[in-house]
Amino acid sequence: MRNRELYLEKCGHFILLPVIHHSYEFTLAARLAFEELNPCAIAVEYPFTLQDLVIKAVDRLPRISILLYGDTTKNFIRFEPVDPFIEAVRLARQNHLEVRCIDLSITNYPEIYEPMPDTYALKYLGHKKYCEMALTKAFLHLPEDEKREQAMAFHLKELEHKLSWTGKLNPKRPILVLCGLKHLFGLKEKLKAKTIPRPEENRPLAKLYHLSPLSLGEIMGQFPFFSSVYELQRNISISKLEDNSKTFSIDPITTTINNAFDTFDNLASDTADSSKTVFKVISGKAQEKLPELAPRAHIDVANRVTNLDHNEIIIRYLLWCRAFYEQEIGERLSPQQMFLLISFARKYASVKKSLLPDFYELLIAGRGSINSHFCYRMWELGTFYASQEGHSELETIELRAEDIFPLINKVRMNPYTPLKPRAGVPRFLTRKDKQKQSLKDKNLRFDPNSICSYPPEDIILEGYGNYLRSKGKHILSEERKRVRPFETSLLDGIDLKETIRNWHTGKLYVQEAALIKGSVDSVVVIFDEDTSNYPYTMTWLGEHEQESDMAFYATSPDERHVASGIRKAIYGGFMMSMPPGRLYDVFHDPVYRVATNHAERLLFAALDYSLEKFVVYVAPKPPRPFFQVLAGRYGKRILYISLKQLSPVMLQKIRSFHILSDKSVRSFAKDFIW
Repeated sequence: MRNRELYLEKCGHFILLPVIHHSYEFTLAARLAFEELNPCAIAVEYPFTLQDLVIKAVDRLPRISILLYGDTTKNFIRFEPVDPFIEAVRLARQNHLEVRCIDLSITNYPEIYEPMPDTYALKYLGHKKYCEMALTKAFLHLPEDEKREQAMAFHLKELEHKLSWTGKLNPKRPILVLCGLKHLFGLKEKLKAKTIPRPEENRPLAKLYHLSPLSLGEIMGQFPFFSSVYELQRNISISKLEDNSKTFSIDPITTTINNAFDTFDNLASDTADSSKTVFKVISGKAQEKLPELAPRAHIDVANRVTNLDHNEIIIRYLLWCRAFYEQEIGERLSPQQMFLLISFARKYASVKKSLLPDFYELLIAGRGSINSHFCYRMWELGTFYASQEGHSELETIELRAEDIFPLINKVRMNPYTPLKPRAGVPRFLTRKDKQKQSLKDKNLRFDPNSICSYPPEDIILEGYGNYLRSKGKHILSEERKRVRPFETSLLDGIDLKETIRNWHTGKLYVQEAALIKGSVDSVVVIFDEDTSNYPYTMTWLGEHEQESDMAFYATSPDERHVASGIRKAIYGGFMMSMPPGRLYDVFHDPVYRVATNHAERLLFAALDYSLEKFVVYVAPKPPRPFFQVLAGRYGKRILYISLKQLSPVMLQKIRSFHILSDKSVRSFAKDFIW
């Protein structure tokens, strides 16, 4: 917290600290209060009659427990690391201090929805300012609340008497009491009374369970990934974490609701610069399974997030979700898609009057911005909690959200990538089908002289190439368009934008489109200029008059075996040229040896083989000025289109392709490529 000032209410030997359940920021405030006050005992708002089970559940952390109690109505208490009450009890147990549960065990307490401001505001306002503002709100006070506050006051007096009798009560060391915000003033008033009647308390039927790993994502207050990161960091003192913290430009609380994820670019570059980057799929490396990847992600985030920032933990979680997804599909998500995901989550959170999204909102954003399988990978990584695995001394219980919560939200995810089509009705195989089946079962060997492409992918790629040609020419026509006030002729029509912009002048504006001589032939698309990740180079000739010649560099097809005779690869960049049948081996042509990388070699070839005046070049950044000069000497011009101007969904679709061992594989390739 930037502001370390705490809101504390002193009442005799007691100091009351108002908190909110399952809040990361209030958990940090509880740790800070324990360090600064050095209390002689801790009192928390849990049922007094169930104290033995509460202590047992806290002692077995970081393993998650759930306490179910009551006869007809099942009440529950979750015991997880990110909770201020739990953190206070853990600190007291570690320092051998007295712990007292002071609440009343009411089994039919009514469900009341009382929303509070997002506790991420503590990061900027501080605990004291937040509580002062929140306590101005009028809370609904029920008769049950009156009984609870009276019981809490009674048990606090009993604790004070016990500590005084045993000589553990120190005037310089207060009794730290953690209570809910709505009970703060009521409890303070009850403590002022000279005599407090003993409450009527009966121990309800209760049992402590070990929560099944399958239930964690639906039941926990903070999703398991977040709890694992906090558990790794909790042994480091708050002062040390804040002193060593990195500084990221996050806006003040007044604008954080619109800019909560502005630090993503800084964090992504910080991660990419490290030796253990989570972005790249190393050539030939086996896919890392979830049990190995998730603990490494927890440790990485815990080590990097040193400024106690809830927002930064979420951002780094999304980066690891991206890495988990990319290593499986063998493709890379564009920065635009990640920014779209973050913007989606930010806006969804703001609709719910929150500063940061919760786990459900992150999942919805992942599904809506990328796809349902990415959402499933987010769920897998977000719900993995290594401490919960294995045998437990308690009975394990598997709960769903609807078992304990009155209102739930659901999200649909797809565990398969890509979605496999529904199987057809079983039928007898014809002779042609049997021949296909024998080819499937045969281990087909890849021969450079017989490999071929997959026609449906060729059609999509050719169509996108034509789209880029028309887009390049459209950009050129927009550059040469002239707009002028109407005088004697309408020229090529009225320019509505300029007319509306100058509506106050009363003038009419018309446009004059210059005639463009020449057409677009060659197209170059560069996804990544770093050739170290794309060792596979190839020059393909078109099979018919409607198919372009093509040169590309890509990942090694041997890394991804789809089926017998089918390999998958990812383009780093490619060049298309019409008419077909003319392209020489671009990557071994000595004429292009002055090129510094594969991207420049493809641009050289595009200029060399183009029969038309214009060449379209699509890449993250424009080519060197040298190429514009070279194109001028050829009597040509390069039309640059930024990769950010194109649809990331379509780019991802065309970036992956399949290589078949020979043309016979095309007969059954559709059964394996969707």
